[in-house]
Amino acid sequence: MPKGIEKLTCLRTLREFYVSGSDFSSKACSIECLNQFCHLEGYLGIKGLGNLANVSEARRIQLTNDKNIYNLSLDFSGPYSVNNEAILKALQPPLNLLQLRISKYAGTVLPTWMTSITNLRRICLVEWINCQQLPSLGKVSSLESIYIRGMKSVKRVGNELLGLENDDITWLSSSLSFTALPKLKSLKFYEMEEWEGWDFGNEDDNITIMFSYLRLLEIRNCPKLKVLPKQILRAPRLEVLSIDQCTILRDHYKKGTSWSNISHIPNIKIDGQYVQRDGIELSGMDMYLTPEIRRAELSSSVSHGFGLNLHFRCVKWYQSRGEPVNDVRRR
Repeated sequence: MPKGIEKLTCLRTLREFYVSGSDFSSKACSIECLNQFCHLEGYLGIKGLGNLANVSEARRIQLTNDKNIYNLSLDFSGPYSVNNEAILKALQPPLNLLQLRISKYAGTVLPTWMTSITNLRRICLVEWINCQQLPSLGKVSSLESIYIRGMKSVKRVGNELLGLENDDITWLSSSLSFTALPKLKSLKFYEMEEWEGWDFGNEDDNITIMFSYLRLLEIRNCPKLKVLPKQILRAPRLEVLSIDQCTILRDHYKKGTSWSNISHIPNIKIDGQYVQRDGIELSGMDMYLTPEIRRAELSSSVSHGFGLNLHFRCVKWYQSRGEPVNDVRRR
């Protein structure tokens, strides 16, 4: 960002703050300039955090004072990746944050301050280049939406998603019930090219309250993933299952006996098409409307609409890659 911008102390909107590298240090303001913008509201994006050569620069930022920032995006693009975890730990956001996006992060763990943000509803983790195991998102119990994309080193997903440690797993095996991510409604995985296995270890019938509010599960471009865990498919409110560009997963459920594991889900979409059910071309469809849609028509191929259930719901629009838009506001 150019020098002098820090004089705009009454600024209320700053979509992106670019952290400049050392080559532009004489012409650009430092990241510490963010402390001058105490009236910012809504969304703030900080790009180029990988240009920070040391943690001390990050510690000078006082994001906790930005009480009106509810949506924060942290992008770690840049040449320095060694200190990413320490920098993220130092960037403590306001505790009333609702949505958090972390992209191009070279670390592998989430900072401890994550569990202190008790109102966090949405998290987007994009292109964590060194991550081989998902962070313990289950410890953030307020989450309603999880979006994960481009973690190309992850091969297996397990109980770490639930926030469980080894001792917790022993307890879980003898427990009558367990609620993981009790408010989660939307779970999306995109572009996980090496992801092969998804297993929570225990598929006993007594564990029936996992993901009790999950409504949408979307898997896209995960070509090596073999099967979905039954605990996910048993989620009592699961309404939409979308599988796209996942060859092995598609064949597993469209052919053979595994179809019975997902056939109870009202809306199943595979490679962009709703699957045939009970000999009817389309037996159910949820229309997730956007403000731009003014009219909807049924195709003539749906004969007389027999057995057709249409559910129109007005929800927030999602971008083409499935990532939530940056418009989360307080309720």
